[in-house]
Amino acid sequence: MGTATLVGDSTTEILNMTSMQLLERAAKIAPDRIGLKQPQYLDEPELAWTYAEFLADSRKLASFLAKYFSHGDRLATWAPNRARWFLYQFAAAQLGVVLVTLNPALRAAELEYMLSKSQAKGIILDSSFRGSDMVAALDAVRPSLPDLQHVLMFDDWRDHLASGSGDPPETRTQPLDPALIVFTSGTTGKPKGAILHHYAAVNNANLCAVRSGIKPGSVWLTTLPVFHVGGPVTNCLGAISQQHTQVIMPPFDPGVILEVIERERVNFMPLVPAMLIPMVEHPTFPERDVSSIEAFMVGGTTITPSFISMAREKLGADIQVIYGQTELCAEVTKTERGDPDEVLLHTVGTPLPHTKLKIADIASREVCQIEEVGEICVKSAFATVGYFGDSEATAALFDPEGYLRTGDLGIVTAEGKLRITGRLKEVIIRGGENIYPREIEDALAEYPGVAESAVIGLPHERWGEEVAAVLRPSEGVDIDIDTVRGFLEARVSRFKVPKHWKVVADFPRNPSGKIQKFALKELFVAEEA
Repeated sequence: MGTATLVGDSTTEILNMTSMQLLERAAKIAPDRIGLKQPQYLDEPELAWTYAEFLADSRKLASFLAKYFSHGDRLATWAPNRARWFLYQFAAAQLGVVLVTLNPALRAAELEYMLSKSQAKGIILDSSFRGSDMVAALDAVRPSLPDLQHVLMFDDWRDHLASGSGDPPETRTQPLDPALIVFTSGTTGKPKGAILHHYAAVNNANLCAVRSGIKPGSVWLTTLPVFHVGGPVTNCLGAISQQHTQVIMPPFDPGVILEVIERERVNFMPLVPAMLIPMVEHPTFPERDVSSIEAFMVGGTTITPSFISMAREKLGADIQVIYGQTELCAEVTKTERGDPDEVLLHTVGTPLPHTKLKIADIASREVCQIEEVGEICVKSAFATVGYFGDSEATAALFDPEGYLRTGDLGIVTAEGKLRITGRLKEVIIRGGENIYPREIEDALAEYPGVAESAVIGLPHERWGEEVAAVLRPSEGVDIDIDTVRGFLEARVSRFKVPKHWKVVADFPRNPSGKIQKFALKELFVAEEA
């Protein structure tokens, strides 16, 4: 059958530039096009920058930041999505300052850990987030942070601009210099700070944007959070690489998003099923013109037939499914525009250009055969150079051939696509049999009325582990467990059918929206105690 390897195209153009040079290119190609736009928020007016203005203000902020930071310093950003965040992103890039992106929902102890781990010299933060006093949280931990010398407020961004000369020091930043430190979600142990350089970020973003098939100069809705690799890389740099207009999404409200899509004539957006469903069910949806949307991308979740049908019928848009990882600078594989439903439902497409992947046997580490399950390993010029301050974890991340070990399980199909089958650490071992949760979750996705599912292993004295399933029904649907069980028994082996079941209104999730399976296990254990 052949070995389970996939190789992306190697002839596609590579951009040997920094993030700031990418913005300079966009400003030269389309100086008068709106490059960055923030719709009106409750407390802020609408803001917009042409590409020429975007570049000019970024340079002004760079001259301001140069008073406090120099090449190689780490500067933490602690705030939700706002247009000003992206101005500071490029100001830092101009100086070779490394941004450490932090989730605004962090608690004080988490904040302290990440600032200490990254040895941040400074931080820019908002004053509050969802009722939480961010300044007080920082003040509480600052005495234990000797590296932290400078605290700046995002609310003062206009003053920072006014005090900048627009003539920052000549940059020494090179494409292979670090641009970002992005902390992993920390689903297993303490979060680790992945170092991502400019070359990786610029090229991964550009190649993803090209595969999206949206013509240059279109309108992108930036939905991905700035503390996640998708915000500053996939969305921001992706939009700039094709000179798109980037519209910053307000805090999610389905009615507001529909209004933004209609008013701004949005062409492309990343989203998750949990966003699309309330949008199409919103009472104003029939009145809204969303015909401008050409495509959207989804990732990190199981795609259901009902989701595809709803997206096509209600939006008339193409769907692209992605597989990505922070350590690989966002996207690794992606489906193509116009791929049939079968590809979208069961695969995550093919590798991006200049990317190789193999499926390695979990025990022997030999390359698997096609259709055999193993660990997905990726060799890419866009991979992290390692985890900041953690040489041991960095060494364990790569195999002897330089492939990054993703910790994800998958197969290469006979058609040459990648299919995700689960997480290496989520494999359920019942009586010596390996059970892959993703196989069961994919089967459950075909049951009408199941919006999302999560399959986990629970400790058992005799079998080692037993299978449990947690279901989130679609809006207005009542789930009958016996009926779902019978549906599943016709599709998977009997030993894989869950012994324990639970229906929930929603799942515990990490800041990136991924289901926290460890929290589900704790829920089962607590109820049995």
